[in-house]
Amino acid sequence: MTRLSPGATIGVLGGGQLARMMAQAGARLGLKTHVFSPVADDPAFDVCAARTQADFLDDAAPGLVKQAMGGGTADLVLSDMAPSATRSEEHTSELQSRLHLVCRLLLEKK
Repeated sequence: MTRLSPGATIGVLGGGQLARMMAQAGARLGLKTHVFSPVADDPAFDVCAARTQADFLDDAAPGLVKQAMGGGTADLVLSDMAPSATRSEEHTSELQSRLHLVCRLLLEKK
């Protein structure tokens, strides 16, 4: 496993309390956190280095992710998102597939 150096970027999918704590802990180590979430007032947005508000099920989401990363990539991707227990299996599968695509885009090297 490669260690992250100060200045590295962590892409975080979801902006809840766990993402907030990850961003705060990362900042203490000199890491930048870019949070991607569909929720405008997620707690992590208050403490991250960069943020993108987008719905991962929206067809435009992959393009927004690439644009938000400025053509660069994340050094690590973490998720603060879990499938909703009230959603159908079909929706959960679609969300997981979209999250997989977003993770791939964040880590994709040019």
